[in-house]
Amino acid sequence: MPSAQEPTLNTMHPIPGDAGPDLSLERAAWRVCRARRARVLIDGSAYFGAVREVLKRARHRIVIVGWDIDSRTPLASDPSDTGDDLPLELGPFLCELAERRPEIEIRLLLWDYSLLYALEREPLPRLQLGWTSPPQITLCVDGLIPVGASHHEKMVIVDDSVAFCGGLDLTVRRWDTSDHDPDDARRVDPKGEAYPPFHDLQLLVDGEAAAALAEVARCRWSVATGHDLGTVQADTDPWPRDLEPDLREVDVAIARTRAPCEPVEMVREVEATFRAAIGEAERFIYIENQYLTADSVRDALIARMKQRPDLEVLAVVPGDHSGWLEKGAMQAGRMRFVAHLRRAGLGDRFRLVSPEIDGKTGPVRIKVHAKIMVVDDRSLRIGSSNLNNRSMGFDSECDVIILARDEERRSAIRRIRDSLIAEHTGATTDVVAEALTKPGSVLERLADLNSGTRRFVAVEDDPELDNALPDTVATLADPDRPWPEAISLDGLVDRRSRRRWISKWPVAAAALAVVALVLLWRYSPLEEWTRLDHLVGPMRVVAASTWAPLATVGVYLVGGLTVFPITVLIAVTAMVFGPWEGVLYSLLGSVVAALAGYVIGRIAWRRSPSIWKARDGRVGRLIQMFAGNGVVGIAGLRMLPIAPFMFINVAAGAARVPFLDFAVGSALGLGPGIIAFNLMGVQLQTVMTDGRPEDIGILVLLLAGWIGVSVVLQKLINRYAGPLRKRAK
Repeated sequence: MPSAQEPTLNTMHPIPGDAGPDLSLERAAWRVCRARRARVLIDGSAYFGAVREVLKRARHRIVIVGWDIDSRTPLASDPSDTGDDLPLELGPFLCELAERRPEIEIRLLLWDYSLLYALEREPLPRLQLGWTSPPQITLCVDGLIPVGASHHEKMVIVDDSVAFCGGLDLTVRRWDTSDHDPDDARRVDPKGEAYPPFHDLQLLVDGEAAAALAEVARCRWSVATGHDLGTVQADTDPWPRDLEPDLREVDVAIARTRAPCEPVEMVREVEATFRAAIGEAERFIYIENQYLTADSVRDALIARMKQRPDLEVLAVVPGDHSGWLEKGAMQAGRMRFVAHLRRAGLGDRFRLVSPEIDGKTGPVRIKVHAKIMVVDDRSLRIGSSNLNNRSMGFDSECDVIILARDEERRSAIRRIRDSLIAEHTGATTDVVAEALTKPGSVLERLADLNSGTRRFVAVEDDPELDNALPDTVATLADPDRPWPEAISLDGLVDRRSRRRWISKWPVAAAALAVVALVLLWRYSPLEEWTRLDHLVGPMRVVAASTWAPLATVGVYLVGGLTVFPITVLIAVTAMVFGPWEGVLYSLLGSVVAALAGYVIGRIAWRRSPSIWKARDGRVGRLIQMFAGNGVVGIAGLRMLPIAPFMFINVAAGAARVPFLDFAVGSALGLGPGIIAFNLMGVQLQTVMTDGRPEDIGILVLLLAGWIGVSVVLQKLINRYAGPLRKRAK
C-alpha cells in the first residue's frame, strides 16, 4: 500500500551540461542503482505483451508516463495471444482491471501536446481516458514546461517494483514484430490504415532501479498536479513469470533532461552521460536513433575519434523524415552533423545507414524510432532521448544506462547489440558476433552481413534540405534550451547589419515584448483570462452594447496586438453571438487584427529593411515562398500552424507582401477554421450548459469534421508546396 513518504523536488538536482570531459558515467548520471533483473524488449510486440502481463499482476498502483497515451492501443495483435479474458485495447483493459481490483490506483500522465501534433493524437484524450473511466483512474495532461518544449519520457511503473523505460509510448502505430514484414496485415492503426515497419526498444528493470524510476515519475506527477504520490510497499512480484532476464544483479545509471521552469531546475544529465559514455569508447559505437542533430554529441564524437584512431561509429537512422518542419530542421540538421565529421577527416570511420527489407512490391525502409547507444561492450543506453539538441536541454527525457564492468555483463551487452544488427541485416547473431571479434575495420565487415532480403542501406540526404528553412525557424524547432535563450542575434541578422539592429532598439524591444506577451498568456496569472468561462461574461457585456459589432472588432484588434490566443476569442464569440453572427464578427475581427499587424511590419521594414534579413537573406523566405503565389499562397499560409497569428501578420508586412493579396488571402485562409470554431463554440456552450451525451457526441463530430477539412486543405497545400519553393528560390 502507499506509504507516507513523498518525493521532493530537491531530488532533481541539476547536472550541468558543461561538465568536464573526464566526468565518469557514474558521476554524470542522476543515480546509479542495482537492478536484480533487466530485460531488453525489442520492438512493439515484445513490449506491449510484457506490459500487459505486468499490468495484470499489479496490486497497488500503475503509473504510465508518456509523450502520448492512446486508449485504442492494442496490447496484443490478437485476443488469442493474451491468455486472459481482459479487453485487447489499453483503455478498456485498464477500466476492466480497475473494476476487478477496486484497491488499485492508476495514474496516467501525458504531454499537453502542441497543435502541430493534433492530427497524430487521439481526439479528446480526457474524454477517452478520464471522464468515462472508473474513479481509480486519474488522467493528467501536463503542460508545465517552457513554450515549445515537450514531455517526452516513456515509462510504465507498477507497484514501484517493476519499471519500463525506453522509446515506445503506449500509443497507436507502434506495434510491430522483429520480422518487420512489410506485408503484415496486423500492422494497422485504429482506422484500419496500414503503416510502415516500425522499430523501437524498451528496457524492463526491477529492484532499486525500478524504485528510482518510480521516484522520477512521482516527481513529474507532483509538479504537474500539485499532489504527491506516496511510495508503494509491494508484497508481490509483478515481473512476468515467463520472461527470462538478459542480465541479473546489474548496475544501471539513470539520466534525465529538464528545462528550467519553476519549480523545476535545469537538468542536463542526458547530455552529460552521452558525452561521458563516448569518452570511454575504444573501438566501436553502435547507435540507433530517430534524429541526429545534437551539437554536443557531435563534438564529443569528433574529439574521441581523433584520440582513438581505431574508433568507428555506425548510426542506424530512418531513411527519410516526413513533413516540411521535420525535414527542414531534423533531416537537414542530420546532414550538417555528418558534414562536420567529414570535414574533420572522420567520414571513413562514421557510417550512416537505414534498415531496409524486401516486400511484395519492392524494398521498404523500416522506420527507426529507437533511442539506443552501445559503447563497445561497456555500456548500453535505452531511453526516450533522441540525439537532437532538444533532448539535451529542452524536452523532458529519461534514459537508463546498463553499466557492464565485468566480463559476464559485457558478454550480455555484446549479445544484445549483435542481435540488433542481426535483425537489420538478416544474419544470425552468431555470424554477427564472429564478424565483430575479428581484427580490423568493423564497418567493412558489417557491410558484408547483408542478406538477400534484409540489409543496411547507406543514407545520403539531399543537400537542398540545408536551405529548406530559415535559420531562426530551424533553431526554434531544435533548440537545446528554452526559446528566449536559444535565439541569438546571429540567427536573425547578418554580421553587416548587426550594428544597425542594435541601433534600432525600439524594434528589438517590440520583438522582445511579443515574446514576453506569449509567455504571460501561457504561464502568468493572465492565463486565467484565456479560459472560456472567464471571457463569456465580458463578451456578453460587449454584445449588449449599442456598438456591439464595432466593439467586438475592437476586442479582436486589442487581442491581436497583445498576442492573445485568437482561437479562444473565436470560440467565445460563437458562444455569445451564435453561429452566424459569430462567424461574421470573428472573420471581420480576425482580418482587421491581421491587417494591423501587417501595417506594423511594413512600418518597421521602412525604418530598417535589413533587420528582417538573416544570413543570405533567409528570414522571411517562408513568407515569400507562399506570397509568390498571390492570394492562394497567402490563404495556404494561413492554414499552416507554423507561428503565432501576430508573428505571421508582422512578418508578411515586413516581407512586402502585396496588401490586397494579404487581405483577401487572409480572409480565405482564416474562413474555414473560423466557421468550424464557431460551430464548435456554439456546441461547447450547449455541452457546458446541459452536458448530455448526445451534445458531447455532436461536439466530437464537429471536431472530427474540422480535422477532416484541415487534412484535405493541407494536402492541397502540400501538393503545390514544391512549385512554390522552386519559385521562391
